[in-house]
Parts: sequence; C-alpha cells; structure tokens
Amino acid sequence: YLAFLADKLDNIPRNAASTALRPLRPEVTRQSKWDTPRLVRDTYPVGADEPLTEKTYLMLSWLIGDATNVQEVVLGQILSLILMGNEAAPLRKAIIDSKLGTDIASASASSIGPAAIFYVALKGSEPDRIEAFTQLVTDTLIQIADSAIDSEKVEAAFQQLTYHYQEVASMFPLRMLYRVINGWIYEKESDTFLKIRETFADVRQQWLENPSIFSDFIRENFIENPHRLTNILSPDRDMQAKMDAELVERMKETRAQLTDEEVQRIAADAAELERLNGVPNPPEALAKLPQLQVSDLPEKPKHIPTTVENVGGQDLLHNDVFANGINYLVLNFNLQGLPQHLWAYIPRYADAISKLGAADMSYEEMAQRTSSVTGGIGCSPWFSTHALDPNRSMQSMSFNLKALDGKMDAALDVLHDLIFAVNPRDTERLQDVLTQAVAEYQTEMIHDGSSTAVHHASRGLSSNAHLAEIIYGLPQLRNSEKLLNGFDELNADLMGHIEGIRDFLLTRGRVTASFTGSDTAFETTRTKLSEWLGAMQDAPVASELIAFQQFETPPREGLAGPIQIAHCAHVMPAPHYSHPDSTLLTIGAHLIRLDYILSEIRFKGNAYGARFTYSPYEAVLCQSSFRDPHVARTINVFEQTVDYVKQVEWTQVDIDRAIIATAKDGEKPIRPSQAASGALSQHLVGQTREMREARYAQLREATPAEVKRALLQLLEENGDKAAVCAVSSREKLEAANSELAQPLVIEDILT
Repeated sequence: YLAFLADKLDNIPRNAASTALRPLRPEVTRQSKWDTPRLVRDTYPVGADEPLTEKTYLMLSWLIGDATNVQEVVLGQILSLILMGNEAAPLRKAIIDSKLGTDIASASASSIGPAAIFYVALKGSEPDRIEAFTQLVTDTLIQIADSAIDSEKVEAAFQQLTYHYQEVASMFPLRMLYRVINGWIYEKESDTFLKIRETFADVRQQWLENPSIFSDFIRENFIENPHRLTNILSPDRDMQAKMDAELVERMKETRAQLTDEEVQRIAADAAELERLNGVPNPPEALAKLPQLQVSDLPEKPKHIPTTVENVGGQDLLHNDVFANGINYLVLNFNLQGLPQHLWAYIPRYADAISKLGAADMSYEEMAQRTSSVTGGIGCSPWFSTHALDPNRSMQSMSFNLKALDGKMDAALDVLHDLIFAVNPRDTERLQDVLTQAVAEYQTEMIHDGSSTAVHHASRGLSSNAHLAEIIYGLPQLRNSEKLLNGFDELNADLMGHIEGIRDFLLTRGRVTASFTGSDTAFETTRTKLSEWLGAMQDAPVASELIAFQQFETPPREGLAGPIQIAHCAHVMPAPHYSHPDSTLLTIGAHLIRLDYILSEIRFKGNAYGARFTYSPYEAVLCQSSFRDPHVARTINVFEQTVDYVKQVEWTQVDIDRAIIATAKDGEKPIRPSQAASGALSQHLVGQTREMREARYAQLREATPAEVKRALLQLLEENGDKAAVCAVSSREKLEAANSELAQPLVIEDILT
C-alpha cells in the first residue's frame, strides 16, 4: 500500500523488528453488529433560570455499511441526498412538518472509522417525543421505500454528489489526501476513493438496471436493521452545580493524598513549565531548520486573470481559471440607499431565497428545481470600504451560483426567478423558516460566542460594523424572537419587508457580475444577464450615510448564557488599507498572533483558539479567544499586548519568516470556486494590480524597526478606544468582575 511512496521510503532506515505492517485486528477496527436497537440518555448543563421547554435533542443513527467500500459509500451518500438533501427532500420535510422540534440539527451519511453510518438529529424537542420521532422517521422511510423514488430526485442527488468530488475548492490537496486515507489505512488500495468517476458510472448503471436499488437499501439498512442507536440529550439546571461540586471534592481528595512538599514541588514544576513555554527558541536552534528566504518569493503576487466586459451598461468579469466542468457566478447588488428599517430584515430575505417559493412555484417545487440543476444558490450581505478611501463604505448583496456544464441555462432560470419573483406569501412555511432561524440564533449566539462577542464589541466603530451587529448579532436575535412571538400580527409586515428588499435590488445600476467557468457557459450567462438588466428599472443609485451611534466611551460588556466556557473579544480602531502602515501591521499581526497571543491564550491559558487579527478594509484590530476557560485572565492578556510589543526585540530573521507567511496570500493557488468572488471583491473596492504589487513589494522590504514602530503606535494611540466583550455564563462573568480593574456590564443573551 506504500508503493507510490517507495522512492521516498527506501532511504529511511528500518527497524528490523517492524519491517512489515502488522495486519489489522478485526475486533478492534470493525464494529460488531447489534441484535437490537439501543438507547442512550444524557444531559447537558443550562442556566439555573433558563426555561427547559423544547431544549432537548433527539437523534437516530444507523450503521449502514462499510466505509471502505466505495460503492456502498456512494450509495449511502446519494440516498442521504435523496432523503435530506434539500428543503423539499421527503424525510426532511416530514420531520419539519411534524413540529416535533424546532429544526433539524444535522443529518447525513458519514463514517466513524471503517463503519458507514447515517444519522438524523432533531433540536428544540422534548424527551417524551422520542417515540413519536422514531415512529415518524420509520413510517416515512417505509413510505419512501414502498413508493417508486422519482428519477428526477435520484438524478439531482447524483448531480449534488458530483460537486462534492469534482469541485476544486479550498484545501483541495487535503481533501484528496483524506480520500486516500479513507481506504488506505484499512488495507485498501490508496486510489480506492480517487477513481470516483468510475464508481459513479457503476452505481448509475446499477440504478438504471434496478430502479429499486435505493428502496432496497432503505429496507436493508434502515427499516430491517437492528443496529440503530437512539440518543436523547436533555437540559439539566443542576448539572453545572453538580459538576463544580464534584470537581471541588475530587480536588480535596487529591490534595489529601499529597504532602505539603509534593504540593510545593507540583507548583514549582508548573511555574517552570510556564516559564519555559515563554522562552523563545534560541537562534542557533532555529538556524538548523530548513527555511525559505524572502529572496525565494516570486517578484510579484499572483493575479486572477480577469477581463471586464460591459453588458447592458454594467460590468461583467470573466475569470480565466480552469474550473473542472463547474461554473461559478457571483451577482452583486449595491445596497447603497436601502431604507434604514430594512437592514434588520436582510437575513429574512436571504432565508426567503434559500427556503421559500418563487414566481408560481411552491418552496417544495423550487427546492427540487434548484437541486436538479445547480450545486446551490447562496445569498448573503457583503461589507467593505474602498481601497483608497476609508470613508467610502460599501454594502451589497451577493448571490452565488454554481452549476455543471450543460446545466447553466436552466440554473440561470432558477436564479432569475428567485431574484425577480421570490415569494414570501406562504404563511405557514414562512413561520417554519422563522422558527428554524430563531432556534439557530438561540444556539449559535452562545456556542459561536466568539463571533457574537466580536460583532457586539465592534458595533460602534463604523457604519459597516453597526450593520453587521444588526444582521448577525444580538439585535437580530431580539428582532427575530419578536417576529416569531407575534407572528400572527406581524407576518404581513415581514412579508412586505422581504418584498421591499426584493424590489429595491431590481435596479440596473446596482448590478456587477463575476464568472468563472467554461466559455459556453459564459456566453449563456452574458446573454441572460443582458436580458435581466433590460428588465430592471433604470433609476439612479443614491449614496446615503448609515446612521449609527459611535462609542463615546468604549464599552466593557459581558453577555451571559448557558455555557461552561468563554469567548472574549478586544476590538479597537486601526489604520485603513490605504494607510502607509497597513502592510507593516499585517506582518506585525502575524508575529503577535504566533509569538504572544497563541502562547498566552492557547498554550498557557488552555483556550481552544486565539486570534490577533488586523482587518485593513474594516480598519479594525481584533484580539479574541474561542472556547476559553478564562475571562479576566484573557482580557488582561489582551490589554498587556502593548507591553509585550515594547519589550520584544525582533530580528530580521523573525520579520522575514512573517513576511513569507503573510506573502502566501498573494501566492496561494487560485481556486475556481474562489476566483469569481475574489476578482469581484478586488474590482468593487478598486484594488488594482498595481496596488497589489506595490503592497507586495512593501511587504518584502519590511524591517523589525518599522514593524515594531507601526504596532506600538497603533496600540498606544488607540488602546483607550478598545471595546471589550465576553460571552460566558453569568457566574463566570461575575467572578471575572471581581478580578478586573474595570468590570463588565452584564446582559443576558436569552431573555
């Protein structure tokens, strides 16, 4: 199995005792089959005052086959897409329509080691609904198996899986390596999952010869399969207190077993370990490592090969990047002048695009139509500033479409109907979608607390940060909960606001487009775009300032929720992309992140993640932690960054390593999936090739003194303008306040 690495391995000395790989032990690698289904109950901690209603998670999982058998894997993946792959998929729809929970938490064919599994999880439910949930899923699977599965749904699933294996997206080499490992480590040929086109053809032929193959798969691996695990995960108000008490008791027992001398020795060892963790590697040790030099970098950064055409008076970018049979279109609509009250409804409009109907078609029909001819249609807001003017803020709505060669014409027709005629008037479906959104916000605002903290701390720094807080932060949770709780009275207004955003976009002068893919698909896109622009109104695009409340005094805030760890953020204004120090700050941010923040927050503080991010277009410097056991300690580390910069003495070798690390943004491979959006962003913000090359040249010439001066100037001048926010439990936040010189003002996330 290592034949393809033979030339590299031949020169490695072998240990005579292990010249051959030992055979795998089946009892270790293979899960034994169960005779009967099993049930596991567990709990998770919530706040003492938090409601328990509809906070339970229910999950059903089956072992459905061999994850090293590529044909079984493909069959399972296609069936997963048939059952759950779009909003109208039969099992997904049945679960949502049942109202047994607020939304599907996750569902997919997957693998654990060599075992192929399928699972479906429901959130926002109750423990006593498990029998109804199990019966619903079972009955739905029986109904699907007993009925002929529509060939269009099977074809759509084949197409969706084609994107998964054919798309040249980010981390493509790593994903290829995973495909090698999937079979290779279980004594299969290393190319088992690389010959996927052949497998697709084989499975398709099996289906054509036996149209009931997926029905048979359902019966064998779901309905008649006793190897099923049922999980019930319920909230427990007392769990955290019990865990804390158990920890205290365990520590007491451990301390009682130690002498005073042993305790002192442990403390001394811990202090020494922390000291050693803070000692940089000596130059003579680093010199032994093979290293790139700045002189090894290309003279200029890579550019996306782009031509700009005029279509109907608007720019259409054509990016000449090999796309492996997949076409990508980004359609951008300038949001300048959007009425202020509509900004809060941008997420509801985006949900309408992906989950509601359009024109004369219901959401089920649109979902099936979309999955049949596209690899997905996304819609999201985009914020930036102009490369040469920090005061010129930019806001837009971007639609992202991908489609295979041969499907582009039909895919564009779907996109047209969504943009021109999205229809939010299905009241029952709109309420379901809003329920799903609120359930997600209530979970993600806490468990993705790093984003919550950053958005909240940044909201008073710029108009774009203010809008990001409205769209992604606490105001969005509050507004969505209000809409859901008063849905009967407010649904007409909600529908009107979604339609208001739809109609606002349909102005010719707002449109810019970017395309990557085949020439034939580009010609189709150009023709369609010209027709669309001709059907839009020709009104001026008015620029309007976004009203927002700037911080008079930077806030220090805590957002409390049922969470055992913390997410901390420390945000301050920083020089814009157009400032002469911008490139130097990019280098400095890399050094601080690796040499100080990562060491202090992750290695010493045991946080799962730590960041020190300079965003030149947002003109913001952000320090943040992710899944952090500390609050006060982390905030103090952030505020002591300036002291670290004062005392650190970087060498040119240090700077060169940071130059090489940050220069990769200009040298990394141009993936087709990113070319359309990347070229469009550069075009919209006015970032020319000449500007990128000048910035790259400045990057290559940076010195330790320049980088330190730029960082120190920023931290000293803007340190008192930094806003702080931490997401954690109220208990942790209150404990942190007893340690902080400036306490946090605490607010509950869930009210």
